Amino acid sequence: MNDPPAEKTRTTDGGTVIRQGTEGDASTGSSELLAEVRDLRLYFDTDRGVVKALDGVDFDLYSGEIFALVGETGCGKSITARSFMQLVPTPPGRYPSGRIQMRSRDTCDACGGSGCSECRDTGNAFRDLLSVTASEMEHIRGDRIAMIFQDPEETLNPSLTLRSHLAEAILAHQGEEVMREAGVPVDDLNGISKRMVRRYASAERSPLLTYICSLPPLRKHKSAIRDAVRERSLELLGQTQLPNPKAALSNYPHEMSGGQLQRVMIAMALAARPDLLVADEATTALDVTTQARIIELVGELQSEYNTGILYITHDLELVSDIADRVGVMYAGSMAEIGTVDHVYNDPLHPYTKGLLNSVPSEKTVGGRLQGIDGSIPDLTNPPKGCRFCTRCPDVMDHCSDVEPAITDEGDGHEVACHLYTDQRDDGSLT
Repeated sequence: MNDPPAEKTRTTDGGTVIRQGTEGDASTGSSELLAEVRDLRLYFDTDRGVVKALDGVDFDLYSGEIFALVGETGCGKSITARSFMQLVPTPPGRYPSGRIQMRSRDTCDACGGSGCSECRDTGNAFRDLLSVTASEMEHIRGDRIAMIFQDPEETLNPSLTLRSHLAEAILAHQGEEVMREAGVPVDDLNGISKRMVRRYASAERSPLLTYICSLPPLRKHKSAIRDAVRERSLELLGQTQLPNPKAALSNYPHEMSGGQLQRVMIAMALAARPDLLVADEATTALDVTTQARIIELVGELQSEYNTGILYITHDLELVSDIADRVGVMYAGSMAEIGTVDHVYNDPLHPYTKGLLNSVPSEKTVGGRLQGIDGSIPDLTNPPKGCRFCTRCPDVMDHCSDVEPAITDEGDGHEVACHLYTDQRDDGSLT
C-alpha cells in the first residue's frame, strides 16, 4: 500500500534526534516491511446490536519506523493495536474478515530467502497473527511483539518487586539462553526441571518449590541462574537510564514514580528485543518533562534495535515530533495515511483538517480554536457510506450512501474521501 519510509534525522524542540521518513532520501536501511493490515474488521455482539468497531482498516508497518495511529476516543486505535497480540476478547468480539500479516523469522519456502512477492521481497515468511493458535501466540507475545501500556501502576503486580517482574520477562522469553550463560546443562534437564528452576529464579516460589530446588541436581543451578538474571536485569535498566538500578530491583511498584515505572515497563518490553513494539498511550499519564525523556529513550532504543513501533496517542503535537508516518482513524476506519510532513503540512481529509485545526499553535494565540461539529456516529448503525459524512463541512449527496475508496495522492499519501475519488451515486468512477 505505502512506499517504505526512507530515513533522515531532525531535531525536535527538546533536542531529540528522530528518524523521519521522507521522499527523496535514498536510504533504505530500515525499510523492510514488518507487518501489513488488510481489510481488518472487528465486530462486537451486544444487546444493542452489532458494534462495528473496526470496518476495513488497512496500513503497513516497517522495521525501524514509528507509525502513529491518531484519532478521537473510540475510533479504534487501541483495539487495532491489541489485535496484533490477540488481546481482544472473542467473544464478544469477532473478526468477520481481515488479516494481520507479520514477517516471521523463518525463511520463505517459496523463494528460499532470496525474496519474492509472497515474502514481500524480505526473504522471510509472513504469518497471519489472527490465525495462529493460542500456544503460538504465547511465544509471539513478548518475543516478537511487546507492548507498553498507558498506566504501569495498573499493569505491574503490586505484590512483586521489580526484580521479580524483570526476571519473569527475561526467563519467559530468553530462559534457555540465560540458563546456558549460567552454565546450566540445559540439554540434560527435562522439561519439568527447566520450569522449576525458571520459577525459582524469578522468585515465583512456594515452600514446596523451594524444597524441590534445594535438592540435587537443581540446587547447584539456582544461584547461578539468579545471578545471570540479575545481571541481565541491570543491563536492561541501565539501557533505560533508570537511576540506581541495583537499589531499584528490590523496590515494589508503589515505591517508584510514574516515569520510573514506565522505564521498567520499557525494560521488560525490550527483554527479548522484539521486532514490533506497541506503545498504547505510553506517556499520557506522565508530566511533560518525564514524557519527553521517555520519548527520547524509546527513539534511542528503536534506532539501536531497528524495532518497528506502533504508537497510539491523542497527542498530535507529540506525533509531529516523533513519528515517521501517521494514520488518522475515524469511527473504526482509516481516513488518511502519510508521512508526518505530508499529513501535517498538506492534510487531505476534512477530518484530518479538523483535528489539526483544533490543536493550539502559534497561529491561534489569543484566538479561538476550531472544533469539529457533531459527534462520532453510533457504530451499531453507522452511515452506509463515509462515516464522517454527518460532520463533514464538504459533504456531498452521495457521501452518505457510497463508501469512499482509498486513493494514493502521491508519495504514499493516501486518503479515503469522495473529494478525491470523484464517484457517482452508484459508486462507479466517472
